[in-house]
Amino acid sequence: MIDAVPFSQRCRAAGVFKCVSFDDDSDFVTSGGFPKQTIYPNSMGSFVNVTKDCAIAVSGCSIRFTVPGTPEAGANMAGKFEYDFVKENKGFGQNSTFYVQIRTRFDPPMLANNFGGEGWKFVLIYGTKTSCSSLGLLNQNTWYAGFPTMIHECSPGIYTISANKQYMQQGDYNCAYNNYNDKDCAYFKPNLWMTFYWKIHVGKWGEPNSTLEAWLSYGKGTLKKWIYQPTFTFKFEDSEKDVLDKVALTPYITNRKEAAKSDGHMWFDELIVSSQPIPAPNGPTP
Repeated sequence: MIDAVPFSQRCRAAGVFKCVSFDDDSDFVTSGGFPKQTIYPNSMGSFVNVTKDCAIAVSGCSIRFTVPGTPEAGANMAGKFEYDFVKENKGFGQNSTFYVQIRTRFDPPMLANNFGGEGWKFVLIYGTKTSCSSLGLLNQNTWYAGFPTMIHECSPGIYTISANKQYMQQGDYNCAYNNYNDKDCAYFKPNLWMTFYWKIHVGKWGEPNSTLEAWLSYGKGTLKKWIYQPTFTFKFEDSEKDVLDKVALTPYITNRKEAAKSDGHMWFDELIVSSQPIPAPNGPTP
């Protein structure tokens, strides 16, 4: 896919401190421990479900996760890719802002199957030792609704309440609970590269002055906002020196026990992390 602003140009933008093309074997390190390791095995200790894919990619190669239909795979069905900002001496604590951009693709079985559990995650942005901490922001296909939502601390949904309605998505979308439709909800779409873009502003711990914003686009379309939380509250986990410093890519499914009809596949490409806005691949930058 040829973008108006190619990956190489976006990587040269001011503030960018990490770009992962998934073109190089060095992006797929399976040993060495923190912070060298990038690829982690599934619950059975195998790396068989995560691979470099040079046939399906935005450009060059991508990382592909195969999600087994068999329930024996458990919650950690396919392993994960994790990037730790500490590699670049970065971490974002109180009164700081950072940005994450990733291209993502799902095949039809990934979107059509119910793999059991609470729905699959795909991008985790967090700090401290676990994404289930008070510094955890998880992007998920919650209960297989078919569209992305954000959850915090592995449980509470990041929703908005207005006029007695709970909105799962906000901004350019108004996706209200139990009123899901193509006009108001930004659904996942199969066999199409989607761009996801997050702006995370961390205010002061324990106060409602942090801001979460997220946008998405389809193919070469314009980014549209699907998360807007201008009064979000972060709490530190261990101390006031805590920071958000990790991005993980994984199809992890909490409480998975059931079998699915078939395997599914999820791809990621062109990961960018920055301390300043990242240019959109196509259309205006939010």
